[in-house]
Amino acid sequence: MTRLRFMDRWAVTTVLVVLFAGCSNWYESGTSPRTAGYRPGYPSFDVECVPQVTGGRSGLDIHLRTVTPTLTFLKTDDGFVAQLLIQVRVMAMDGETQVAEAAWPETLKVASYAGTQAHPPLHIRRFVPVAPGAYRVRVELEDRATGKTGDRFPSVTVPRVAEGEPSLGGIVLSRRGDGSDGEPVVGFHIPASRDTVFARAPAINVPVGTPLRVSYTISRFVTDTLRATAPYLFMPSILAMERKRIYPERIDTLLVMDETRHLGADGLVLNDPLPLLERGVYQLALAVWGPGQEPTEATAAGAIKYFVIVGPSFPRPTLVRDMVDASGYLARRPEQAALDTVRGQQELRAAFDRFWLSITRDRDRAVRSMRTYFGRIEEANRLFSSYKEGWKTDRGMVYAVFGPPESVEKKPEAEIWHYSLSGASQGNVFEFRRVFFAQAGLAIEDYLLRRSTAYEASWDRMVEKWREGEVF
Repeated sequence: MTRLRFMDRWAVTTVLVVLFAGCSNWYESGTSPRTAGYRPGYPSFDVECVPQVTGGRSGLDIHLRTVTPTLTFLKTDDGFVAQLLIQVRVMAMDGETQVAEAAWPETLKVASYAGTQAHPPLHIRRFVPVAPGAYRVRVELEDRATGKTGDRFPSVTVPRVAEGEPSLGGIVLSRRGDGSDGEPVVGFHIPASRDTVFARAPAINVPVGTPLRVSYTISRFVTDTLRATAPYLFMPSILAMERKRIYPERIDTLLVMDETRHLGADGLVLNDPLPLLERGVYQLALAVWGPGQEPTEATAAGAIKYFVIVGPSFPRPTLVRDMVDASGYLARRPEQAALDTVRGQQELRAAFDRFWLSITRDRDRAVRSMRTYFGRIEEANRLFSSYKEGWKTDRGMVYAVFGPPESVEKKPEAEIWHYSLSGASQGNVFEFRRVFFAQAGLAIEDYLLRRSTAYEASWDRMVEKWREGEVF
């Protein structure tokens, strides 16, 4: 299916499939956004822990998806191989009592060196039995070639369901189109596309032919979508900034569907077009009531899924407007103001090319600088995306302009990046405070820079190097 590029919108048809299975009543999938502390050279991945009942056993469906190109490949006689070890530890919410554990190796093979940099992500699914309860899950992905391990810590609840009581398992999104048929969409961030997206949730204790009243709602959280400001510009207090990231009191309901369907042998399928979804943070809530049940929240069997719509080619910026916006870290105010006034796509493309050519003053140097700069923007999206694209965050801003830090000091409440650039030492150390937002099952981690006027000199020097074409 051809992908149509809309600037900021996602045209999608969602098919809610309630599969016939045979197990209180609301499931929330455990998704860990890729916003954990930054560790250079470590494997990166997305993970979801979905409550399910399989063969009469309750547990977690672990969906893991590797991120290209953060794995290390070794040369073999017939290509290149990356060897991985995945470990899952299910802990009680106290973080100390382990209730379940699973570990297994995985191998990813590609034919050429180019494939090591652009291979399709590896999708892994494994069921881990656990009793009903609330858990904190630690998922580790070890790169056997380097010994480095990336980790994620989603929280998830497996509800207890009475015998014969209708219920739903956790929601899993799948995509059909663009060469993929039912491929799971793992992770918090979903690129905008015209692919058909399915939301699947197994029905438990529901016989075939049962009439079910089904309701689903799409809601959007109002969030900050602006790119970060220069590190020396003072902002409101950290507390005020935490509150300005996501506005829990401002949730827009975009769609409510309510109808009665009979569960067939192949499950209940709702094929309804959704409105165009702009980039942002969304909640998909699915509820089901059995015959004779009063349709209230207390009696509903339901499941909730949170996700973020990002750019169509995420993590790589390819839309001209996105590339213009990302160039703002290097633009002076008059240049940015001029770019902001351009509207047409052809005019914007020409203005973008003129901007990079004017600041580097050489076509070849402009090409090399752009390749490096937008490579960092892409990497920032992979590493630091949370409720918005990673390049717009404080860490993404510093990463794009200064590059990867030479060392990272990690603390429970902060992350400190060290550079050894010429100039005042204070301007070479960036401290990011860890903040956490949790609202109605939505949990998002972010890092906010402690801004200081001491950064102005080092920031201006690095921006000037970019503008002179000295950073490749």
